Parts: sequence; C-alpha cells; structure tokens
Amino acid sequence: MANKAGRNKRIKTVEKTPMSFLRNELVNSIRHNDPRLDCFLNFVPPPIYLRKGGYFQSKRSTKVIVGGNRSFKTSVAVWEDVMIFTGIVPYALRGLYAYEKELALMVMGEKRRPRHVKIILPSYSRIWPEVIKPMLMGDPTKGGRGFLPEAWAENFDPQEHIFYGPDGSILSIVAIDPTEKLDDNPLRGPAVDHTHITERTQQGVYSQILVRAKGIPFGPKDVSLEFCPEDGYEDWTFKGLYCQGYNPNSNEPLPEEKQNPAIFVQKVTMRDNPDISEEEIKDIERSLPAYQVAFRIHGNYSSMATNPYFNMDMLQDWNKNQVFHDGAPLVFDINKVDYEMGIFDGKAVFCKENDHDETKVPVWRAWERPVEGCKYLISADTAMGNVDSDYQVADVLKLIDFKKFIVFQQVAQLRMCQLRPGDFATQCALMGKFYGGALLVPETNTESGGTFIDRIRNYENIYLRQSNVTKSSEKQIDKLGWHSDRFSKPLALETLYKALQQCYSVGYCPINSIFTINELMSYEERVVRDKLGDYMKTEWGNRPGAHDDTVMSMAIGSRIIVKENFKLSACKLPDDMLKDGYVSKLESGVSKSNNNRYSGAKKQLSTYQLRSKLYGTRK
Repeated sequence: MANKAGRNKRIKTVEKTPMSFLRNELVNSIRHNDPRLDCFLNFVPPPIYLRKGGYFQSKRSTKVIVGGNRSFKTSVAVWEDVMIFTGIVPYALRGLYAYEKELALMVMGEKRRPRHVKIILPSYSRIWPEVIKPMLMGDPTKGGRGFLPEAWAENFDPQEHIFYGPDGSILSIVAIDPTEKLDDNPLRGPAVDHTHITERTQQGVYSQILVRAKGIPFGPKDVSLEFCPEDGYEDWTFKGLYCQGYNPNSNEPLPEEKQNPAIFVQKVTMRDNPDISEEEIKDIERSLPAYQVAFRIHGNYSSMATNPYFNMDMLQDWNKNQVFHDGAPLVFDINKVDYEMGIFDGKAVFCKENDHDETKVPVWRAWERPVEGCKYLISADTAMGNVDSDYQVADVLKLIDFKKFIVFQQVAQLRMCQLRPGDFATQCALMGKFYGGALLVPETNTESGGTFIDRIRNYENIYLRQSNVTKSSEKQIDKLGWHSDRFSKPLALETLYKALQQCYSVGYCPINSIFTINELMSYEERVVRDKLGDYMKTEWGNRPGAHDDTVMSMAIGSRIIVKENFKLSACKLPDDMLKDGYVSKLESGVSKSNNNRYSGAKKQLSTYQLRSKLYGTRK
C-alpha cells in the first residue's frame, strides 16, 4: 500500500504480524527524544484504576469516574484519550486494556483506519487552558504532565480546537456550556470512537453522544465521564449514573448482577492518590469549609451549597442526628369538590408505605395529628406540574409560641412533580379542611399560581395581602395569596433564617422532612451582574442541580407565622376526628415509620420542655 506524503515519516505499514511487534514498530517509528511520549508511555495511574475488572478492563458503553479532587480523574481520562487517538498502548496498560487487540488492528492491522476522539468541556476559557491543554502539551522536563506526543501535536488548528494526527486521526475539543440551552451542532459530524466528557454537562449531551457512537462497527465505541459530585443528589448524574453502579446509602459498589450492564462506575477519593499523605489530606480537610469535605475529599454526593445562605453547622447537626423521619403517608378519598361553592369534601386515609406510587398519586407525609385550638397554615410553592418542571410543594406549619419568640413546627408536607396546579390546589384545600380550616397561603407569581388561586378562591380561609400604592391605583386593595418580589423574598428568607437560628439555640428542630433539610443545605446567596444593567446584585436560589421549592414554601409560611400570625385562626375539628381510634392510627403510623428507618434519631423536646429550658420550671 502506498503511503500518502508526510505519513511514512513516522508510521510504517506492517501487514499481518504479531500484535507486540505492531506496537513496537509504531513506537519506534516516532521521532526519538520526545519527552511527552516518554511521559505518556511511562505514566502509572493509582492502583485503583488498574485493578482487575476495573476501569480499563471494562467494555461497557459508558464508563464513569466520580470522585474527589486530586484523585487522577482527569489525568486518567486524558491518558486514555491520547491512547486511542495515537493508537499507542502505554506500558502500564499492556495486557490489561480491554480494547488493546482491537486498537492494534485499527492502527496497523487488517482493519486499519483513523480514529476520532472527542473531549467535551463546559468552558473553553477556563478548562482548556488551565486543565486539558497542560495535560496534553505540558513540558515534562519542567515538571509538567504532557501526554500528547509531538508527532500528534504539531498539526493543531487553534480556531477549531482540533488535533490532526499523522495517520488521519482526529482529536477534537468541544465546549458546551451546561448552564445554557443545549445546542447540538457541536455534537454533529462523523461517528466518534471515544468521547470524554469532563466536569459538569447536560444529560442531553451524554444521550446524544451515546447514540452517535453506536454507528461504529469496530472499536471502543464508548463514552467516559469524569467529575466531582459537587452538584449533589438532585443532579442527573446521581440517579442516571452513580446509582447504576453504587449503593447511594453505603457508597459501596452494587453486586455485579444489580449493576447496569451498560454503565461502569468507578468511585475514587483523594486517599486513592498515593502521592498525598494522610497528614496532608487532614490538613486539607481542616482548611476546607465543612460542607465541601464530602465531595472534595471523599468523592461523595452532597446536598450542600458552595455559598450557603443558611447556617451549615446547624443543618449538618440536624442531618447527622437524623431529627427527620418519613412520617405517616396520607391520601385523600375525594367525595365532592365544587370550586364555585367552595366545597372541598374528602376523607383522609392513612395508608402503608408503598401502597401508592408517589410519582403518580399525591401522598402527603404527616408528622402530627391536628390538635383542637392550635393554629395552622398551609404554605404552597406552585409549579406547572410537568415532567421537567419544579416540584409542587405544600407545608402544613403549626405556630409554636416560646413567649420570647414565635416559631413554627412542620407537621405535614406534600412534594410532587407531576401534579397539575388545579389538582394541587384541591389537595391543599382538602388538607386545610383536615387541619380545621387552616390558613392557605399560595405563592401567586406564575401561571400556576393563578390557576391555584382560581380553584381555591372560595375556600374558607385564604391569605390576603394588600397591594402597593401605584400611580394607576392610589389606594391599596386586598389580593389573594403571597407575591414574591425583590422586596418580599429577602424578607421571607431572613425571617426563616432567624427562626431556624432561634430554634437551634434552644436545641429544637422545627423540620421533619429530609427534603426540606437537603434543600436548605443547597440554598445559596450569590452576587451576580444584572443582565440588563451594568451593576451587581444579590440573588438567592438553589445551586445547579438542586431544587429550592421546599425552601420557598417554608420561608413564606414562617414569615406569616412570625410577622402576621394574627391572621391565623384556631383549629376546629369535627367530633369524629377527636376519637381515640383516629389518634392511635396516625400516631402508630408515624412511630412505625420512624423506628424502622431512623432508630437512632435524636428525640425532639416537647414545647413544655423547651419552655422549661428557657425560663425554668414554675413553682
């Protein structure tokens, strides 16, 4: 076979010969005295990557490295990229790499052809010059780690970010911002032998790349992802990737028969890096904010924010002591609903765990029965109820008076995604009736809030607010529901912050839902530049990959309880709800759930005990 001009200088065509000879011929055909080639060939990753049945021996179509910082995630992935691009198997992987034989045939054997490798970054401006480029083209003689041999690095298009190999192979670098709407144009083109996705990305990027690799008849045809799990449990990678190979509770690998046969997951920690001593790791732990230790050191998913708004020590303490539990599942057997007449008639039915699919049936979680004479409200953060929309969240909060300050207790919650606003409104009205005519406080900013108000406008006890005086309206008028804006939202958040701090100061946790605690831990305060004006402003919200629906629901409810509790009325229960049978049924359901899942949970103090702690026992 005649070689094209320029190729025969470095790569010699060898016909049917042993694979070891093909490999040696390929390496020897490259110019000598190449420090990056030596670095690539002699690189040895931490032992965890080379274990039997591990990352490099897997032939699954998706390979995932999830772990802490300085655990060689990116180095190993780039090393693999260079191996497939050049066709050279480094010393540490010879006899180990799953596709060693196929790669040799693709380079100089019967099925010789160029390879196409793609690296997908979240950002050119940061990740390319700071991370990927030094790993490809760094100077090993000056302490760098450059893996890409000179013969494959010299033909680089800086505009397109593409390396053209001497045998026609391609290594392309593509940036897709995970915070923007997905543009799949960079993903189009010829089929890709191997794709490496580094750091955060959208699920749509991974799905498209996976499909496009299927068109190749021979070779790896795989996708590798490596990232630090700092985006927490709500990120798509947690259930979509991590839980396919690891137990999320123990962070241990699942038995092979329970793993997804198409996804290999390798979890690594900073302690898997043999170059870092235990003392150095402890020093790093002490220097990190407490909420970052889980993902930066141990490589574990966490719900904690990077710039938390709420007191992280308080939330970690509550989380560690497991002051939360599942509560009793409750559904409504609806008899009659008439929006025009304000009729919301239904029977509360306490069911067993797993009686209903909670993604399809609205199941409330109740932690305390309604008590005659207590004051309750139901705060609601509304959404459109689509598959990809936010959660519909409603909290039933009870007023708690400590004399020196007023706070609340969370006694029930509904959190569901695929629930239409009208049906959500019906559920909240039924729950309001169940808690003796509780005050209903829905957020009304969006279209879903408008639908919610339309359905419950004739409910017996709706929160009213006074509108602001404007040029078009010289007097205030009453409006239904809560409206969040740049004035009311920070006030609600500040009220919740202070209420939680006051509760923590006396050893009391007002929250029973693990969802609420997790979202409080992921809630952030950020200073950003306004998109329309050239000035900086403060924003509050969930960090990427998390939700904040339970936070806003509780913030709205706490604001009303602390600052406008005169609008709450005392709970009035029908006679049949005061019978002992009803009480024992609910309380036994709560007790059973708590003992099964959280047998070591920290017991909450009663209101009387807390008052005694604050003021002493009266004589």
